[in-house]
Amino acid sequence: MDRCLPNYCEHGGECSQSWSTFYCDCTGTGYTGATCHNSRYRQSCETYKHTGNTSGFFSIDPDGSGPQGPLLVYCNMTEDTTWTIIQHNNTKETKLRGSPNHNEPYIVSFNYSANVKQLQTMINSAEHCEQEIGYHCKNSRLLNTPGLY
Repeated sequence: MDRCLPNYCEHGGECSQSWSTFYCDCTGTGYTGATCHNSRYRQSCETYKHTGNTSGFFSIDPDGSGPQGPLLVYCNMTEDTTWTIIQHNNTKETKLRGSPNHNEPYIVSFNYSANVKQLQTMINSAEHCEQEIGYHCKNSRLLNTPGLY
């Protein structure tokens, strides 16, 4: 009898068996418990703050024991507010030269340290959500508006 079929180990836990039962090895999954169901991480920066932590990088698991895995975020904890900052690939300034035909747009893609489902879970549970993008220009049309330089 194969006690690992079906595999009851969640979140990538590895199943092994004895004559009478199965065991889940949860090493490296970020989860604990008999079936790797319980997340090792808090669900939000706010819960880290309530346990006495100060600002810093933390792994959070926004859906708890759900199917989405944990992600690394920066928790900015002030006396009044707690901000969860999700890292992306465009943190440095990008300098551009004007194109010869001024009609070619410059397209920027943001790749976050979270996948789309994790981002959606974070947005749905947030009291407030924002994304800041800075645009500094010299003799450049802003948002392709005719006459605005």
